[in-house]
Amino acid sequence: MTVHQPMKSRLLLFAVSLLYSIFSYSTLAASREAQTKPNSNELEDTFRALQKRLETLSNETGTNELLRLHFRSVKAQIEAEWARSTLREPSELSETYELISTIQAGFQSEASEWDAYLDGRRSLLMSYISAYDQSVQYYFLGLPKDWDPAKTYPLFLELHGAGNPHPLSRIAKKLGSTPQAEDSQGYTVPKVYAEIDRSGYWVYPFCRGNMGYREIAEVDVLETYDHIHKLFSIDPNRRYLYGFSMGGGGTWRIAQRTPDRWAAACSFAPSVHRDENTRYLVSNLIQVPFKIMTGSEDFLLPDYHKILGKLEAAGVPKPDARIIPGLPHHYLMDLQAEGVEWLKQFTRKRPDAFVFTTDDDLPESSRTKRTSVNECWGVTLKRIHPEARFARAKVSRENQVLTIETTGASSISLDFSEPDGLGMKGYLTIVLNGITVYQGDSKPLSFDI
Repeated sequence: MTVHQPMKSRLLLFAVSLLYSIFSYSTLAASREAQTKPNSNELEDTFRALQKRLETLSNETGTNELLRLHFRSVKAQIEAEWARSTLREPSELSETYELISTIQAGFQSEASEWDAYLDGRRSLLMSYISAYDQSVQYYFLGLPKDWDPAKTYPLFLELHGAGNPHPLSRIAKKLGSTPQAEDSQGYTVPKVYAEIDRSGYWVYPFCRGNMGYREIAEVDVLETYDHIHKLFSIDPNRRYLYGFSMGGGGTWRIAQRTPDRWAAACSFAPSVHRDENTRYLVSNLIQVPFKIMTGSEDFLLPDYHKILGKLEAAGVPKPDARIIPGLPHHYLMDLQAEGVEWLKQFTRKRPDAFVFTTDDDLPESSRTKRTSVNECWGVTLKRIHPEARFARAKVSRENQVLTIETTGASSISLDFSEPDGLGMKGYLTIVLNGITVYQGDSKPLSFDI
């Protein structure tokens, strides 16, 4: 294979940048370890002090249940990390000690104040117990400007790029002594635009660090989506998905698997080096307005072209696509603003006809209606057998007649409710694979195929 000179230059630049970042991080880490290397008693004392502080703050919140949940959520993350620390060697505890100390300093200052979350200086942390493995997971939550809990707001679900995988790293940056930029593999992530714009709920899940939003990390995204809907009134027609780098790749992947959830999706400098199933799923994006942006000097530029090629091959209309001249792998604020403002122009609309394909690979133990990836607009498919690559349904609604043609499915379930189901009321006729299988009032139905 011939590698053109510009690509060679980009790859060489990235390799040098990555080596420099690794060297710099190693040098900094060694320096920090020398300065902050704790003994086990120091770490335990710092942990106990923070634990006590969070318990006190939780007890002082009065009727503010959201702030109480925030303090309890941070405490749960600290205690989970303490449990892991008891199994580590003393030489491995320097980073944890530094992070806990930073978080403790934050909760001695404005991170303890409700106004800091109301006015957008800080983002809340929400923890939940994963139905998949009973672990304690978390996401950050930015409140809308002039927040009123009785009102309905849009949802901006942002997927982060790769960075420090330590579970407390992002917590220390968001809730520590001062809010910090996130240094992530050679690029800097400032306070993101959606946190500043505050047009809706900004949600930023941890998703177990650098797992690429696959398998269990994908479950984390969907469980976060489920959890935020349980806490707040979300506008079902103004839900937006976007992300940078690894998060841009996660946006590309998850939007295909849950196309009915989103009014629009935006992928910044996406990394899609492993997307083996997308040849089956890309056509789902016909339902989703999609934007993609990458810099001309970004080492991930080939992934940008890969996505455009897959969309074209699947018959998806060309997305809003842009290459920014001279830009390397950076998440610039003005580009974030462009992407978020682009998202905001769209509202979700249920189509009268759609085709949905699923690879249906999430375990039953992790599923609720909102965490399922084998359901679209109230149509749920089950594959003929677990080894089948996909199941597909072609669906159309006209004059109270629902017509469905399936491929590779062993059963189908139908939900006619609003706002996320088929939205059909009254007497209707269902034609499944050329056979009239039901005539009667709309209600939840299931059929073997």
